[in-house]
Amino acid sequence: MDMLTNYFVKFIWLSLLTIVILADPSINDDENPSEEQSTNNSLESDPIDVQMLADETAFFHVYLINPPEKPVNVSFICEHSPCSTFDHQINPIQLTSDNYRIQINITAVRPGHDVIIFKFNDTTISDKFAFTRVRVGRGQFWAILSLFWGWGYFFIWSLSFWPQNVTNYRRKSVIGLSFDYTILHFTGFIYYSIFNCGLYFSSVIQEQYEAKIPRSEIPVELNDVVYGLHAAFTTSITFIQCFIYEKGNQRFALISKLYQATVWTIGIILIILVWFNVINWLTWIYYFSYVKLMVTSLKYMPQVYFNFRRKSTAGWTIWMIWLDITGGSFSMLQMLTIAYNYDDWRTLLGNLPKFGLGLASVLYDLIFLFQHYILYRNSTTELSSPSSSSIEKCPSIKASTISLQNSPCNFDSTTILVQAKPSSNK
Repeated sequence: MDMLTNYFVKFIWLSLLTIVILADPSINDDENPSEEQSTNNSLESDPIDVQMLADETAFFHVYLINPPEKPVNVSFICEHSPCSTFDHQINPIQLTSDNYRIQINITAVRPGHDVIIFKFNDTTISDKFAFTRVRVGRGQFWAILSLFWGWGYFFIWSLSFWPQNVTNYRRKSVIGLSFDYTILHFTGFIYYSIFNCGLYFSSVIQEQYEAKIPRSEIPVELNDVVYGLHAAFTTSITFIQCFIYEKGNQRFALISKLYQATVWTIGIILIILVWFNVINWLTWIYYFSYVKLMVTSLKYMPQVYFNFRRKSTAGWTIWMIWLDITGGSFSMLQMLTIAYNYDDWRTLLGNLPKFGLGLASVLYDLIFLFQHYILYRNSTTELSSPSSSSIEKCPSIKASTISLQNSPCNFDSTTILVQAKPSSNK
């Protein structure tokens, strides 16, 4: 129980620390006055994201927060010239105190992705949000299909965490489940949730991300946050079950303990550096995202080896694998559909970690299916203690007349035969 206590202390400490980050917007803020404080106006777009189909016409508004003291001339260029989604030039406009909100119409001619940047020469006006992101799709069918893949993998992957917990509960045993896989699975989603919650909820971290990658979208959505927190909760149940149910002689490997100690020690060192302004919060949460990538690439290996060593998949529920391989396939299909729909394969190349993680999950799942249905298909009986199972199979035995080597009961080296005392018949 000591290890269980230690891990939950770390979990509680980390949860409190995350709350502090989210609750205190002044942490690690820049000492210099922000751009909004040094200017009295701002040029912005409404909406900032425009989604449309090829050959369609859409619009967005360019406006100033406050009326300008003098006319402001605004021109438009694409971040990556020439523009990929439309051929015509957007005519310059002039914003005045009487008309400081103007509608801009654009007609897309091909699928793609553009960032339209507003150019002007008034230094008293902030240009932080002076841009519009435009995404042009091939057709509504591909958008609906992408939505189907996205919600499909969200629900299927979320559901995949429960079958192992139910199996452990019914058996009141975790024999057959690798402890090293369990701790990697559990802590991996804690790392993932730190990254998602920090980037989704913290305005400070969002500003740091915007400064690092200007005019980019925050790469975390609400479903990512919910998925990560749900996964951390369900895998924590599996972790607890390893301490309260029958486990045989299984223990955590030394290398697993050293790995966890190293990860958390580095995390503590980095947070000290944050407090001394050596690094910022964005760097800190990205550390955990990189650890999560490594964990996902390696976490299945202990269970693969555990099944191989036992020559059995008993205790390892195959339903989790079927759900996992389906969710992983849906995740990759969504990315491919989005890239094709918007003719923007940079989104696929720019998010190779997500695509690689889906691919890694599918490859590992194929190994588990091969082990379960081919290699060890005759060794998937429910696990129990050797002595009780042997006696149940052969309830009436006589140690003096049976040969252990030739016995059909297949006793192993741990089976103890007890000479039955003949009953007396009256």
